[in-house]
This record gives sequence, C-alpha cells and structure tokens, in this order.
Amino acid sequence: MHDSLRPIQTILETTDTVTRCRGNQLCQASAPDARWQQARHIWKTGTRLNWEAHGPQVVRAIRYLHAAQSPDPSPLQELSQTDPTMLETMKLHRSEPLRHLQLQCRILACQSPAEIAYELDTEPTAVTCYEDLFFDVRDELDQESDHLMLHVIGMSLTGPSPIEAYARLTAYRNGPTTIPAWLDYLPHRLEHHDLTTESGRQRESMAQFLTAESLLRTPDPDHSAIPYLDEIQTHFSSSPIPRSVATIVRDHTQALLREQPPEIEEFSDVVPFPAPTPELQVPQTA
Repeated sequence: MHDSLRPIQTILETTDTVTRCRGNQLCQASAPDARWQQARHIWKTGTRLNWEAHGPQVVRAIRYLHAAQSPDPSPLQELSQTDPTMLETMKLHRSEPLRHLQLQCRILACQSPAEIAYELDTEPTAVTCYEDLFFDVRDELDQESDHLMLHVIGMSLTGPSPIEAYARLTAYRNGPTTIPAWLDYLPHRLEHHDLTTESGRQRESMAQFLTAESLLRTPDPDHSAIPYLDEIQTHFSSSPIPRSVATIVRDHTQALLREQPPEIEEFSDVVPFPAPTPELQVPQTA
C-alpha cells in the first residue's frame, strides 16, 4: 500500500487503538461548553459573581464578555495586557471551521495541550483554556458513552451523520494519525478526484466510505441500503481504488448490513459483494 493511503486504512478500521486519558474516571454528562454558557448567563442576568462557586475560568470569561461588549475599547486593550491567554482562546474558538475541527479532533485523540499548540501554532495555555470553557471532554474519553457519541462527537441516531462527526469519531477511536487525511479531504469533497494521483485515490476512498455510511444510516428501513445494494456494488466495482482500501470499505459495509433489524431479513438472499478489484498499478517514473 502506498504510504499516503495508510491514514485512510486506519480511518476505516473499526478497532480502537488509542489508550484513553485519565484512567477510568468518568465525568458527569454535561455540555462540553458548560462553563462558557454559565459565564454568558451570569453576564446577561447580572447574577452576583462568586469566585469560589463559579471558578477561575468562568470569571475570566465574564471579564472578557464585559470588555468585548463595552463601547469603550479601553477595557479590551487592558485585557490584552492582563490576560492575553483569554484573547488567544477566543481566537481559537472563532477560528475558521477546518482549524476549529482540527482542534477538537486533536483533543478527542488525547493529544496534550503542548502537542495541539504546536500543530495549531498557538500557546498551550490557550488550548487548556479553550478546553475548560468550550470543549471540556477529557474526563469522558475513557468510555464510549452515548453522551460522548451524540453530544460531543455529533453522531446521529436518526440518519446520516455530518462529515465532521466522522472526522471526530475516527480521531477519537484511532488517534491523531487520521486527522491529516480529513483535513486534506474536506476542502476537496465536492471536487472530482483524480485517481491517477495518490491524494486523489485517498479522497475517493473516503468519499466511497461516506457514501456507504449515508446509505446505511437512513432512518426509514424501507429506504435503507439493502434495496440499493446494486448502487453500492457499482461504487465498489467500477472505481479503480487500491485493493486494500476497497476491501476495508466493503467489509465495513457488510458488517453494517448484518446489523439491520430482523424485519428486513427478507433481503438476505441478495447477491454478495463482488470480489475486490485488482490493486491499481501506479506507473513508475524514470
């Protein structure tokens, strides 16, 4: 397999390969941005602030809200001198979508604040502050709970999940090596993928995986993937993607099909998936 395709193989495998953070301690199922929401509520309602009860991060957030909403620019200028970390934290929170997704994926992959700061060209203290205010999930990463899957990662119970949710899910299950493949795919997901290049084949592999997932996750059993097996087979048999990646996608889809409820077992005599396509031979340059 080409080296550039190894991340997608890791993405499509279903085994968990990451050692979870912080032992076996579990946190309460609260919103990841509970402290930020608390700070906004106190600021809006004028509730009396209690340092011991609300904690230092909530106090920092309230000070930022007061400064940012003031018509006078001087409080924000003063905050840039007294608490520059808070301003850098807000830059992370409001960064462009792909950078923001990368930040969350790296937290879910259990990377340290220093490692994340290096990848995002920021300060470790800003990453820590962002986690405390907007994505406080590390205590929850030891166990794949429903709350984690639905409210942190963003998977859906009633239909296909957002593409970004799959990026978070694979980072959580398989670690940070999966993240570059998603960062490469997402800006090009609507483009035609050039199968003569390694990057194009990797993007096409991910596109086929997401196509199969969307067909298999439809909420209505009458419109599930099973009636559309011919379409899935066409995807697998007609695209010259490397054999190893095609095999992983096919096996993953078959495993999902076996999870279908009993009431649609009448389709169990459908023709099985075709044999994987031969591995694409890449011309060797002189």
